[in-house]
Amino acid sequence: MSAEEIETDQLKLSQNNDRCDVPEGWGEESLSAFIEFANRNTYGTFVHYKDWFARLQQIDATFDKFSATMLNVPVFYEPFLFVRSHSSYRAAIRLASSGQVPEALSLLRGCIEYALYGFYLNKFPTAIKTWTERDDNEAGKKKARKELTFGRLLSELDKSNVSVGKATRHLYELTIDAGAHPNRKTITLAMRPQETDELVSFDLAQLNNDPIMLIMTLKTCAQVGLCCLKIFRLVFRERFDLLGISDDIEKLSHPVGLIPL
Repeated sequence: MSAEEIETDQLKLSQNNDRCDVPEGWGEESLSAFIEFANRNTYGTFVHYKDWFARLQQIDATFDKFSATMLNVPVFYEPFLFVRSHSSYRAAIRLASSGQVPEALSLLRGCIEYALYGFYLNKFPTAIKTWTERDDNEAGKKKARKELTFGRLLSELDKSNVSVGKATRHLYELTIDAGAHPNRKTITLAMRPQETDELVSFDLAQLNNDPIMLIMTLKTCAQVGLCCLKIFRLVFRERFDLLGISDDIEKLSHPVGLIPL
């Protein structure tokens, strides 16, 4: 399906799905109009990319399975980092499905970082003090910056599980290259040149409906979600096994090459 066909269907959806609960004035200026069109794009993604959206829903349900049974967890901070990682996963899908591709990648980077912190603090409980006292004073901030680096966290993950560490490193770099940092690709991938006899102009879309980019981003959402679940399995292994989450992760990881292990 071409980008033009998707855009046409999204417009039809916008015109034919009027809601009575829209507040007065909504969509009459640029910001709420942008948000509304982003929402309509999300509906279009739900309709036209059902297979990918279904996979993302299955991964989300796996996150939820653990969240629903989080009573009596024998650690304190790790469950909260799990919730934040899950929330970042959902937020990334919300942006990705609307066409906000680079912005979605920034959130996926955060999703990975929450999982890495959960793993590291569980493996090294003494680091919790460093983490919680980071903002108390300048000395605490310097100590946290020195100890809680991505390189150190990832190195410890490698020691615990080489394949998960490899996947995490790959996906983290991918999020940076594709949007989590303000680099060249975040501009050129969404840029469309317009050329006439008189001038050359460039259109940089904030909502991108290119099918290839959209599928790539939805796939990355799935990969990151599963990768973070694999990281948290190292923290909550017994509970993941008892709830069948470990089996769910393996089943969801194999189709369509979601995790590069």
